[in-house]
Amino acid sequence: MERLETTITIDAPRERVWEILMNFSEYSDWNPFIVSIRGMQEIGARLSVVMRIDHKKMTLKPEIITLDEPVAFEWIGALLFKGLFSGKHMFYLKKSENNKTLLRHAEEFRGWLVPFLWPRIKDGTTKGFEAMNQALKQRAEQ
Repeated sequence: MERLETTITIDAPRERVWEILMNFSEYSDWNPFIVSIRGMQEIGARLSVVMRIDHKKMTLKPEIITLDEPVAFEWIGALLFKGLFSGKHMFYLKKSENNKTLLRHAEEFRGWLVPFLWPRIKDGTTKGFEAMNQALKQRAEQ
């Protein structure tokens, strides 16, 4: 297993950050990493997620596994079949002092292909997380 984790403090209430994070229809307006999400917001629902990594777009069909307003949003997706390559994508929002929000944005990668793909995806994915975090911060603090 490999794991990426980024954090950022956002000068906005957790509810405001959650509202932006869950407003899938506006992702294309602000998000440089996850440029589109379509689907129902309920546990077990399949999403259509378009990500931009290193200027390349990739479409995933993950399943929502956690939806705990306004605290946690997680999905899990797999490449071709379970065990080959899967990713558990996580967003955690924690209240911080002075009505700020600490965003923890992470992903755990598992499967046979991880050791081979990790060197190729680590840097681009980390940059994508950081770009999304900054864009979310900017939008929430407006």
